[in-house]
Amino acid sequence: MVMMFGALAAGLAGFLTRGAPTGVHYAAMGGVALLGIFAWAYFDHRTEPRTNSNQ
Repeated sequence: MVMMFGALAAGLAGFLTRGAPTGVHYAAMGGVALLGIFAWAYFDHRTEPRTNSNQ
């Protein structure tokens, strides 16, 4: 779900900046894509099972 919403957000950013200069367009899409990647990594880290390394 996180990956799907990240992809939709990046696509929406691209759609909304379609009339902007190319640099702004790429920066907006890249920034939103990076936020999606970090959100997915955080979610993946939080849901990863923990093991006790003291055993």
